[in-house]
Amino acid sequence: MEGFVENLFNEYKIRASIERVLDYLDTKLKKKSNKLRAYVAFSKKLLKEKSYKHANNLLSEGLQKYPDNAHLMCEMGKLKYVTQIYPEAADAFSAALKLKDIDKMETLYNLALTHLQMGKNVEALENLKYRHRSNRPQ
Repeated sequence: MEGFVENLFNEYKIRASIERVLDYLDTKLKKKSNKLRAYVAFSKKLLKEKSYKHANNLLSEGLQKYPDNAHLMCEMGKLKYVTQIYPEAADAFSAALKLKDIDKMETLYNLALTHLQMGKNVEALENLKYRHRSNRPQ
């Protein structure tokens, strides 16, 4: 998948349009699971490259197609966090926690950081306490 994402990123740079890359993505990948993984991986690449506007477009498109995907929701939370839209980041992380197949420890940590940025210290502490309790061996 990593090589595919690099090729996709090169297409993005050449075409300078996320919409064209999405079309390219749809033509190259037939299986839903592969498309979903590509959305997540490519959004991470866009975030790393600080292409926030295009990351937002990609994640919005991905969440329209896969609204119950916790990985996309977490990436949206990370995007909103780095662009300092903290209430939307908190909403995205909270929504992701309600879904299956998510790294709850990382998401709780991200939610706690978001709450700290919002000045919600009590909520941040509660998230960290819950994370700590959940991470202990039984």
